[in-house]
Amino acid sequence: MKAPLIIIIFMFFSFSSYAKDVITWQVIDWPPFMMLENDSAKGEFGLLLELLQKNLQEYDHINLPMNWSRFWYNVEKGEHYCNIMAFKTSEREKIAEFTIPFTIALSNAIIMEKKTIKRLELEEAKPLSLVKLLKMENVKGILIKTRSYTSPIDNLLKIHENESNITRFPGFKENAILLLLAGRMDYMLEYPGIASHMRKKVTGVPGELVSLQIKEINPISIGHIACPKNDWGKQLVGRINTVIKREKPTPYYRRLIEMSATNKREVQLIRNAYDGFIKATE
Repeated sequence: MKAPLIIIIFMFFSFSSYAKDVITWQVIDWPPFMMLENDSAKGEFGLLLELLQKNLQEYDHINLPMNWSRFWYNVEKGEHYCNIMAFKTSEREKIAEFTIPFTIALSNAIIMEKKTIKRLELEEAKPLSLVKLLKMENVKGILIKTRSYTSPIDNLLKIHENESNITRFPGFKENAILLLLAGRMDYMLEYPGIASHMRKKVTGVPGELVSLQIKEINPISIGHIACPKNDWGKQLVGRINTVIKREKPTPYYRRLIEMSATNKREVQLIRNAYDGFIKATE
């Protein structure tokens, strides 16, 4: 009886020594950037996550839908959770390890109906001052209630929104886009890719939406991968950085990054920034 017991104990420790570490990845349904389908994630960020996981075969991977509050809570606790769509801030750096830049994304832009741009005598290819727009008379802007539009824009709104032409709307993006197309509202703020995706979902309504760069902010936003700020997270981030450095210069990676662009001008913005993106370390 002793021999089988010894064999079982030996097999247990042998299998344990070869067990892979597990990374739980936050995934969210955020069309068109990430779309959840069964057990997989599609869209630009879904494909980037798939590429990353294929290059980290020494780990097991779990894709788990969760909101941002839950993710940051688990990261602060030191749990083995990571996210590929994180913006780095000084506050988040206190609880998370961040990789080198992982993605380039087009920043939030001013979304208008093409006829509105002509009526206001604006130029599509020219950045527009958000502060100036907020103060324009006979113009009506709409923002989603309680939503953050990233720190640079939120800071501008904190200073200028109270006496502006903005109305906060407690609805969905599709409803806001319908108001723009109907001429009841003149502009909203949104990522160009999301605005384009939402416009395609609104059928039977005429009108063309156009995105204008916001003059006060960088038209390009840099995204990182965030993991917990502990020895496990630090080691993993180092491993991920090796993968990112190898993959970013490849044509496939470039194509994935350019998926967020909705026109040639936006593609060129990304391409102009790409060499710096490859070299960036922070």
